[in-house]
Amino acid sequence: MSQDQNNDNWDNHWSSMHTAAGLNPAQDFRRQLLLNQLRQLCPTDNHPLRLLDVGCGTGDFALSFQKAFPKGEYLGIDVSQVGIEICRQKVPGARFQIQDLIHPSPIDKADQSWATVAICSEVLEHVDHPELILTEVQTYLAPSAVLMITVPGGPMSAFDKHIGHRQHFSIPGLKSILEESGYSQCKIWGAGFPFFNLYRLVVILRGQKLVDDASQADQPMSLAARMVMSLFGILFRLNLNRSTLGWQRFAVSVYKPSSLSEPNGTLDNPPTAP
Repeated sequence: MSQDQNNDNWDNHWSSMHTAAGLNPAQDFRRQLLLNQLRQLCPTDNHPLRLLDVGCGTGDFALSFQKAFPKGEYLGIDVSQVGIEICRQKVPGARFQIQDLIHPSPIDKADQSWATVAICSEVLEHVDHPELILTEVQTYLAPSAVLMITVPGGPMSAFDKHIGHRQHFSIPGLKSILEESGYSQCKIWGAGFPFFNLYRLVVILRGQKLVDDASQADQPMSLAARMVMSLFGILFRLNLNRSTLGWQRFAVSVYKPSSLSEPNGTLDNPPTAP
């Protein structure tokens, strides 16, 4: 993401909203989707796992990843200096770097073609040209690396617009962007029906009031709000997580450089949906 191009102040965003974001059950829902898929890709410690987290936010996924894959290697990148500082405090044993993939800085040679898996969770909706992110990130990816993406589908709320969403994605639209950006073996589905969809409807109905509440970093969240979030956290366990009806989009694809010929360009165990 780029603060210059998109006029998004991510330092301010994480300063004012990182506490509320940490309590958001949708964040945990997405983390579990990603971790479940990672467990399928790397079921044993014999599978080398070097994970790149594109748009690592404030480090919540990094913390979950370290617990689930203690032998895995991790690198998180984000455009926000405030976010990276929070990450480093929260997960001191992981690596984090400031990087803007719209206007990228040179990366260390050791990080080139480093990642065997990359995740890009709730990032592409914030940029005008998501293919720029998907193309530039390839500098970090090893041949045949797996890329996992989460993006929102369904209607957009006032809160979505407030935090800089440019678009929400259809399954065919996301597949087209991935393929045009050089990824293959694309598998895309919807997750979260019906309770994630219901949660999103509540967010839409709350409108500007939710924006005001989430921006009050110095105010404790009300008991009612905490109870609602806890309830949805429980209900999310009952979601159908492979359905065209789910408003959470999930994609798995493979990075295959054009110079890589078959059969080496395919995975021994192609990515599968949970």
